[in-house]
Amino acid sequence: MAAPSTVRLSPTISCSCSCHSDACASLDPAHTRRAEDPVTTYRGQKYGAKIELRHSEACGTVWAKMSKTFAGDRVIVTHRDGPSEEYRQQGGHDAHTSMLAVDTPGDAEACVIVQDRGTVCATERNTPSLAAGKRVAESACYLTPPCSPRHGQPDCCRILPRKHFKAVVAKGRDDLLDLAKIDAMTIPLSVDRVFGDRSFAEIGDPVLATADERRGLLAVAGMYGFGGTAPVGVYGMGDLACYALVRSHYPVHAMAFHPTLPLLAVGTGRYDGGYFFEGQLLLLHLETGTAISLIEHGLGRQVLELEWLDEQALRVVMAPPDDWQDETARVEGHVAVVRRPDWTAVPAKSLTGHDLAGPRVSAPRPDGSAVAHRLVAGLSADWESRRHVRAVEALSDGRILATLDGIQLESWLPSGSERGWFRTRRAGARSSSLRTKDPRGSGSYAAPACATPFRSRSSGSPR
Repeated sequence: MAAPSTVRLSPTISCSCSCHSDACASLDPAHTRRAEDPVTTYRGQKYGAKIELRHSEACGTVWAKMSKTFAGDRVIVTHRDGPSEEYRQQGGHDAHTSMLAVDTPGDAEACVIVQDRGTVCATERNTPSLAAGKRVAESACYLTPPCSPRHGQPDCCRILPRKHFKAVVAKGRDDLLDLAKIDAMTIPLSVDRVFGDRSFAEIGDPVLATADERRGLLAVAGMYGFGGTAPVGVYGMGDLACYALVRSHYPVHAMAFHPTLPLLAVGTGRYDGGYFFEGQLLLLHLETGTAISLIEHGLGRQVLELEWLDEQALRVVMAPPDDWQDETARVEGHVAVVRRPDWTAVPAKSLTGHDLAGPRVSAPRPDGSAVAHRLVAGLSADWESRRHVRAVEALSDGRILATLDGIQLESWLPSGSERGWFRTRRAGARSSSLRTKDPRGSGSYAAPACATPFRSRSSGSPR
């Protein structure tokens, strides 16, 4: 069943579009299109840690970035009118917050809380160097769109510094020879081959799925993995086209389609390892493909269950805020019913602690991966569970080798339509199994060409 005309979904996402100001609030700057590099407007340093207030004029946003830090340190950006974003570092030695909408960078302050030592804020105005300005003029930074060219996207945009222009010219783009004319432009890259493409390729290993039979849509959440994100995709159950794709900073526990509006509520969260149950309640607008985070508090809440009771009421089950002297915190939670007259008009960060207050209830944490696998496999005969690609190597004859979770090594033929052979290794096993179709013993694989790039918040902070 195709999506009804009242829900204007499009599987084609333009490379030139971007969010701005409030539409960017609570989004990860590492996954947001920017026509220019962001700049550091204020900085600070103490206790061995460095803190920066980063500003994107094109997006109308700022965020805080800390470096030379460790797990447990916290980075916070606060608007002078009250809104804030906070992130607790999980690993690595740098991290950043989500974005905060501002008129000017002076409207916000960035601070790092160094565990057991103190707080450092970015109070020193930064004067950009000539070299930094030159980098802005010689690069184009746009996010690769989320869905595969199989669904009508022949071009993908990528971060393309000037040093890579010659490689593009070598592939026949003679119109790029005059480098002086293409500074600060977005360069579309044509897709030559797609290796390992298939239905639901953007999700990887599904852990949760929910269907909207009336609209003919299926929402699928992927495994939370290394790098600190979990993908959520919305697909047509008839054509299997990817209509929307977002990435959560936390594992996904619940999803629910609005009964009448083109909205998907997504509940996420996890235990921080020491005290808090953190998370987000995301609201994905299916017509635009954008998502906002609804909970006002910087740490949010771990959302475990979601149910639309009617067009205005959303039932939310959450883990307790923390496990302090709470032996049942991992099997119980709190339930609240949040009511809004028009959920399409609900702004980001608008659900307060009062909205989410509710009685204590049983809150089991079921594993939905088996159901998700059955739903996805039932819709697509070519589907197989594939996880993170760790390395890719092109061979001189056009074949490509790759290694990924669950596959020690695999080889795809130059056409990209058939895998020649692959070698698996069971966890803890000393021997591997080899399956082959290619007598030459090598082949190719690459990640889906238009899948959203995988970046870590703690170790892959934006420039």
